[in-house]
Amino acid sequence: MYPGMSTDRRQENSEALRESALRQLAAAESLLRQLSPKLVAELTTSMSALRELLATDDAAPEHVRAAVEGLASTTAGLTARSGFHGSQRGTTLRRAVASDYAAYVRLFADLDSLRPPVPYQDWVHDSRHRTLVVETAGQIVAYCAWEAYRTHGRICELVVEKPWRGQRLGERLLRAVGSRFREAGLSTWTINVKENNGPARRLYERMGFRSRSRWYEFELVWKSLAVSPDAGASTVRLKTTEDARFERVLKLAPGRLSRWRRDVHEVIVMGTRDRRGLPAGAAAFLPELARVNACYVNHSSALPDLLAALEPFRWAKHDKVTVFVDRDRKVASALWRLGARSVLTVLEMRGPVPLD
Repeated sequence: MYPGMSTDRRQENSEALRESALRQLAAAESLLRQLSPKLVAELTTSMSALRELLATDDAAPEHVRAAVEGLASTTAGLTARSGFHGSQRGTTLRRAVASDYAAYVRLFADLDSLRPPVPYQDWVHDSRHRTLVVETAGQIVAYCAWEAYRTHGRICELVVEKPWRGQRLGERLLRAVGSRFREAGLSTWTINVKENNGPARRLYERMGFRSRSRWYEFELVWKSLAVSPDAGASTVRLKTTEDARFERVLKLAPGRLSRWRRDVHEVIVMGTRDRRGLPAGAAAFLPELARVNACYVNHSSALPDLLAALEPFRWAKHDKVTVFVDRDRKVASALWRLGARSVLTVLEMRGPVPLD
């Protein structure tokens, strides 16, 4: 195998080649934990070929060397496709595990969200399966949570710990999630960002996102809803059998009210009918958070009655309610007239999922 070379030298070269192969396998093993299923299969094929050669006593050195080089090439290619960067050495991107929950809660606080973190049981059994984390020296420093729908993907949360910002960890996470969306056949994704969060907006724009619409959050004192109800109108807690009619009249997507009810917190879905008995508005209220998560009306005059009907469900400790307005100027105008205060503007951004 090595013409004109001493036995000791041949053995030395053989051991060096084997060490090189084992190092490359170790690097590939580390990378495996960071990849989506499709890319895992691609890398596993190259690893298997090298392992088979190492298990063969009389394997030709040139074959082993070719397998090492092939695996190194595959690893480098997949690393690039996963969005890794040299400045991120010492960090590992992987799927979230149950023991990451405390780190998730710690980082979630950076979102300054009105919603609390997902409860432990729900996170462990559901949400973590759609969450990637970046770990360094045993500490979680970033995470990204997502949802995949029939028509598009959505980035739900993206957090990078302050000392680690500016090192493109957010981009690395987005590219890894984007790869999963591509494999699921999704070509479009969305993300929400606070309008005043300049660094995050620049990152998302660099990833191809563009602003599509603005959403607003208003804060309203419950006492301001002490209005005289319309004698001819009625507001009741909706039954699921009434969903389709309200969705049709309010021009909501089929199944929208059903999705309102699917929350980790209790949801009160209320509906208002006008004097003719026709649907005039609907809202989803989360008593625990004192938050109206969605609200639609045919006319702004229906809003006071709709919100006032939610007041009996509020928790005693809450003297204010937050109302989330999804591009509905009728609701926004009515809230202004009721004395509501705008507390947050959110941009909905949308774009094509990157190819790499």
